[in-house]
Amino acid sequence: ARGKELIKRGEIFEKIRLLFSRFNSLATAHRMSRGVKEIRKRLDNIANDHTKFGFKLGSKPILKRREETCSYVYEQEMIGRQDDVDKIMHKLLDPNVKQDVSCLTIVG
Repeated sequence: ARGKELIKRGEIFEKIRLLFSRFNSLATAHRMSRGVKEIRKRLDNIANDHTKFGFKLGSKPILKRREETCSYVYEQEMIGRQDDVDKIMHKLLDPNVKQDVSCLTIVG
């Protein structure tokens, strides 16, 4: 008798477990559907803004090319700075300097 009672309890617990697992899946499906509705609403708002502000769809990437530069200076283009150039070259090439020059800042 006790064995039959335990079997019946087991069957009841199994039915309750199935009921709750089905309920959980229904609750999950409900939450998911609400989330999808919210996402669709947000996408619709974005599409409305697109038309409201007159944005155009295009597949061309926007490229802004920068002017190419280099550190080479044409000596013919330098005017009036020869004294400064000579002083800098003297500092860099002076054999009497006791320290190495690791960085020399030129401004202007």
